[in-house]
Amino acid sequence: MSAVPVTKSKPFSAETAENVSATSHSIPQLHCAAFSIAPPHFNSPVLPSLSLSMKVHVEKIWSVKALHHAETYFKLISSIDAKKMRLTKIDDDIYCEFKETFPEIDVENLQEIEQFKSDQAKDKWRNWIPKFEAKVQDFNYGTLLRNRAAEDYGPDNAFFGVYTFILSLISQVAVSDEVFAVTRIQFLAIEIARNKEGYNSIHSVKK
Repeated sequence: MSAVPVTKSKPFSAETAENVSATSHSIPQLHCAAFSIAPPHFNSPVLPSLSLSMKVHVEKIWSVKALHHAETYFKLISSIDAKKMRLTKIDDDIYCEFKETFPEIDVENLQEIEQFKSDQAKDKWRNWIPKFEAKVQDFNYGTLLRNRAAEDYGPDNAFFGVYTFILSLISQVAVSDEVFAVTRIQFLAIEIARNKEGYNSIHSVKK
């Protein structure tokens, strides 16, 4: 996958986005609409009644939350052996369901287009995601995901559309209509598999 065409971006961290808004607590969480596997954007039915400026503000809040979640998670797997971690109370169920439905996915190195963004992949995920609606909190909340398990989040190791989208929000550049994020349950499925299979353990070993 080609790297994001931003050669001199700020470091990927929650602090980078802190100045986006001083009132993030007043904005409700947004969730991916209709399992579209995309964060809400200007034309999303999730935001039908908001003004354009308010939609932009809400999308900025989403970017801050996504960055915080990504940074917090990576710090966690860098501090303890990921094999010993449990991300939910039903990790084993999520793992079994994921492996049964998506045996072809190599969680060590993800293929964004083929495994998530193709029409066939989207249909498959749409049928799988709702199984966890009543079991996982914020199951369809837009979440950043690393392409390669052995590396930290970064411009060339986070799904292309999401990273470009967040950088555009922070830098006040126009937002693309084609942005992409995985849902929280997809993130959990991939990262639980990476933890159980030992791909994330490399980060705690580096300490």
